[in-house]
Amino acid sequence: MIKNLLIILLLTLMTSCESKSQNNMIPKEEIVGFFDRMKSNGVDTNTKMLYGYFFTNDEPKKLEIVAEELKKTRI
Repeated sequence: MIKNLLIILLLTLMTSCESKSQNNMIPKEEIVGFFDRMKSNGVDTNTKMLYGYFFTNDEPKKLEIVAEELKKTRI
């Protein structure tokens, strides 16, 4: 279940940074390939993994609003 959640999260993050349109999704096979490559490099993807998040926007004020909300929830 955690692996599926991470795949969905990766899909969302990667497609949201590429374009303002949410229609450009990375195929599931490519995400599975990411995990396969991590495994071949010795990463145990069956354990808890730490991910970083990057938010982009042309308007810094919008990012500041998101930052404040994240600080409140400590995500």
